[in-house]
Order: sequence, then C-alpha cells, then structure tokens
Amino acid sequence: MSLAAKISAGFLILVVLMVALSWHQLAVIYELHAESRSLAQIDLEASSLSLGIQGQVVQLRQLGQKFLVLRDPEYAAELEELRRQVGLDIERLRALDLEAAERETLDLLTASWAAYAEEATSRERHVLASDESVERAQIATFRTDLDHRLDTLTSQLEHLLQASRVAMEQRVLATAGRVERARQIAWGATLVGLAVAALIAMGIVRSLVRPLRDLGRGARQLAGGNLDHRVPVTGGPELEALADDFNSMARHLGELDLLKKDFVANVSHDLKAPLASIQEATEVLLEEIPGPLTDDQRRLLELNLESGKRLTRMIGDLLDLSRLETGTVEYDLRPHDLRKLSRAAADGIAALAADKRLEVEENFPDLPAEVECDGAAIVKVAQNLLSNAVKFSPEGATIGLRLQTLDDYEFVDGARRAVRLQVSDCGPGVPDEHKQRIFERFHRVDASGPAGTGLGLAIAREIVNGHGGELWVEDAPGGGSVFQVVLPRKPPSSVDEARASFPASSTVKAAAMILAAGSLVLLGGCKTHDPPPVVQLSPLGIADLHFANGDFEAASAAYEGWLAEPHLTEPADRVYFRLGLMHVLPGSPLHDLRRGREYFATLIERYPRSPFRSAAEYLIALQREVKELRHESKELRDQLEEIKRIDLGGG
Repeated sequence: MSLAAKISAGFLILVVLMVALSWHQLAVIYELHAESRSLAQIDLEASSLSLGIQGQVVQLRQLGQKFLVLRDPEYAAELEELRRQVGLDIERLRALDLEAAERETLDLLTASWAAYAEEATSRERHVLASDESVERAQIATFRTDLDHRLDTLTSQLEHLLQASRVAMEQRVLATAGRVERARQIAWGATLVGLAVAALIAMGIVRSLVRPLRDLGRGARQLAGGNLDHRVPVTGGPELEALADDFNSMARHLGELDLLKKDFVANVSHDLKAPLASIQEATEVLLEEIPGPLTDDQRRLLELNLESGKRLTRMIGDLLDLSRLETGTVEYDLRPHDLRKLSRAAADGIAALAADKRLEVEENFPDLPAEVECDGAAIVKVAQNLLSNAVKFSPEGATIGLRLQTLDDYEFVDGARRAVRLQVSDCGPGVPDEHKQRIFERFHRVDASGPAGTGLGLAIAREIVNGHGGELWVEDAPGGGSVFQVVLPRKPPSSVDEARASFPASSTVKAAAMILAAGSLVLLGGCKTHDPPPVVQLSPLGIADLHFANGDFEAASAAYEGWLAEPHLTEPADRVYFRLGLMHVLPGSPLHDLRRGREYFATLIERYPRSPFRSAAEYLIALQREVKELRHESKELRDQLEEIKRIDLGGG
C-alpha cells in the first residue's frame, strides 16, 4: 500500500469514528430533551392544575358558606361558574399522560367531584326555592355535608399532588440514570476512538519512521565517508523509490570517489618523474656546473628546490594514503623496541623543533617496550604526530613524548599486552566536533593556521589500524592536545595469517575463507558453555547465547530486536560487530557482504573508541582486497582469453 493510501485510510477511519461518536451524542441529547419536555408539559402541568383546583376548592367553601347565610342568587351564580371552572381543570388533568398511580387518584377525585357538584347544585336550588322558614338546623346540615365532600376533595387533591411529586422524582431518577449511562458510553466510545486513533497513528508513524531512520543513518554514513553503505528498500512505493534513489546516489558517489582516488594516485605517480627531473636540474644549477650564479639567482633556485621537496613529500603522502586505503601495503612485521623508534622520530624533527626553540621531553620506561611492527611505518606515525606538535606549539614550549607498557588493554579479541605512545603539545587544542574529522584526509581545523596538506593524521591512523592498534586525540589537562597511540605487543594472529596466506593468485573463495577464519579469531573463539535457563537471561544474553551456539538467524533477530529498543542499557558496539560478522562469514545463512559492511560502518561511526573498531576496519579493508583480487582475477582471465585467441589466430 502506498504512503498516500495509508494516510488516507487512517484519516477515513478516524472520520468514521468521529461521526459515530457524534451521532451517539446527538441521540443522547435528543433523549434528554424529550425527558425534559415530558417533565415540563406533564408533571409540572399536573402539579400546577392540582394546586389551582385546591385553591378553587377553598373558594367554593367560602362562597358556599356565604350563600347559605345570605341566600344571595349572585353567590349561587358565582358558585356555579367556579364549579364549571373546576370541572374544566379536572378534564385537563384527565387529558394528560399521567402515571398509573396518578391516574388512579385522579379517577377517585373525578368521582368525588361529580358527587359534590351534583349535591351542591341540588342543595343550592332547594335553598333558593324555599322561603326563609327553612330552619337553621337544616342549613347547618347542608353546610356540614358540603364541607365533608370538600374535605374529601382536598384530601384527594393532596394525594394527587403527592403522586405527581413521586412520578416526577421517578422520572428525574430515570433521566439521571440514562444520563449516567450516556456519560459512560460516551467516555468508553471516546477512549476506544482514541485507542484506535493511536494505533492507526502508530502504524503510520512506524511505517514512516524506520525507512526515514534508515535514510538518516545512510546520510550520516555517506557524510562520514562510508560510500559503500546502502539503505534497505522498504516502506511503500514512495519510500522505496526514495531509497532506490538514495542507493543510486551512493553508488554514483562511490564511483566518483573511486575515480577521484584513482585520479589522485595516477596524477601523483605521474608527477614524481618530472618533479624529480626538475629537482635534479635545480641541484645541477646550484652546483654551478653550467656556470656561476648571482646571489639572487641562488636564492630563487634554493626556494624552488625547497618547494619541490615539499611537493615531493605531498605526492609521497598521497601515494602512501592511496595504498593504505586500498590495502595494498605489506608491512614488514618484526620485533622493535618502541623507545628506539620514538627517538628516531624525535631526531627526525629535531631541526624543526630547534627553529622554534621547542624541547622534546622524553618519558620512557626503563625496560624495553618491544612491539612487533613495521619499524619504518611506526617511525612515520610518530614523526607525523611530532611534526603536528611542532607546528601548533608556541615558541619555547615543551613537547611531551611518553611511552607506557600496558598489561591488560582491551582490544577487540580481549585484554592483551600493549604499549601506549603519547605525544602532547601546548597548542590551541582540537575542538570536540573535530576530534574525529582530523583523521580524515585533507581536513584541517583552521585553514588560517600552520600550513599543511591534511594527510599526516589520515596516514598515521591507517598505519596504526593496519597494525591492529588504535589512535585518537584527547585534551591535555593544562591545555593543548594529547595524541594516543596504542599498539599490541604482537598484532592479532588473524592479521598475520590472513596477510601471509593471501597470495596474488588466490581465488575469491579462498579469500572469503581467510576472512571467516580471521573474523572468528578476532571474536575470541565463541566457545559454548552450559548456559543458565533462557528465562533467566536478558534479551542481549539470549542473543549472545544464540550466537555462541551458531544459530545465526535467531541471534540476528534477537540482536535486531535489542537494537530496536528505545533505551539501550549498554553500548551496542559488540552487537554491531557480531551482526556484521554473521553477514560476512561465507558459510553463514545470512551471508551478505554489503549488509555486513553496513554494520561495521555503523560501529566505526558511532563507537570510535570501541575495541571492536580496529577489527571492523580490518575486515572492511580485507573485503576490499577480495574485491580487488576478484577484479585482478577477471583481468587475468581476460588476458588469457586474448592470448588464446591470438595463438589460435596465429596457428
């Protein structure tokens, strides 16, 4: 489903939920309105009529008494009109939709009223028709009978009012119950709607976030120089198209970067010969073999010769860096005392230090600090670091050169003996945002600072990584920078074996086998022990258990699940390394070299100080060698085919 369809479907469901909830609320409002109208039109009107009749009964009592005393026909007419009005009110009461109890009381009231009206009319007519000789006792009897009937009417009216009040209370309670149920239903519907909306939003966000996160991670990888990184093509047509475009861009950038490296290497190589000729010609002129020179001519030629030497060094650095990045450098690994190598490097920059009146303060251990390394390469590393210290230290300052032996430094394959080389300066220091970037080629913190090519630190890191060591920079306590180099006493055996057993005629399959063997050695053996029950392990412990048992598919799923957690409780460098390892092993069911490089690149980017970093960088370099050998093998096959074709044609 496309992204637009997902969003449209989600909003459509939300609209349907809102319409249903609104319809229910309107239905409840209409029901409450009907109940309110019933209370106003029936119960209130019944109570009002009952109270009106009650007042009229009081008037009937008073008028009746006056009539019996005075025998005035006008009073009789008023009584007749008042009784007619009471009768109409009773009929209006009977027309209302009353409850059963009210109806029963009203029926009794109607019967009592009919009896009273008939008797009162008859007695009044009798009194009007008779003369004054009607005895007072008879009139008193008439009045007593009528008062009795009026008392009965008053009592029944009170019962009717009581019944109306009870009916009204019952209606109010019923309405309150319906209101409470409506409120509960409304809350429930609202919560259900919110839950559904949240689920829909989470689904849409999840389908968007992961591809966008992959794209963001890929952009960071490209920005960090890892042009081999590719993002997974997932997330719907739009995001898949975006991922395809991103991968295509990364592929083109990789091709351009390769062309750039080839161009730099080729141009640098081609410049060496004419530059050497220019320098030789300049030296011949300085020796005055063609003829004598003036002072101005000599000064210009000396400047020309010095510029040529700087250009030669720059070209040499470019060629060295190109060879280091492509993994074509073969190190001559032999035991060396790092004290002697450090002193040789210090002697090499002694003239530069003297020009700025700088002092190199050595702090070496009493015992030999032997490491198995390529002596010339390590001297180059130390000289590059010392040269930078000379460039950025003010005149008259002190440069620190310290060696320290370590018995349990944590490398990728565990704690091993190592030697730490520290070069400290009194310069301006390296800002935090540049502490990693200064090891990239051509990167300079301040373009207005001391002149330089920006290649020395990149070459130094490549050499150190090639020896299985680590190189980073820290802030010095009193100001300035401290460059730390840690070299193992002996490089990891996997490095030696892989390089020693990797002849130029090796096939791609043999290279992959060496890659797998070296990776397993770097991992430290993956020995299986009797584990505790799985239920007692953390999610990361379960993943480690699957990995140790060789169940790479389960281990990969468990590691990916752990990485997907929003808050990681510990660094994930080991997880990224093992995921990459499981994808580069030839016999692994997850074998995918591109995916493995992505995991290694993520490890290198996020955890530059990790002990797994050197192994990941070496494995990436080894894959490049495999790729180059594959390319060379193809070229050899093509050449053989061409030779066969020529031979057949000549025959």
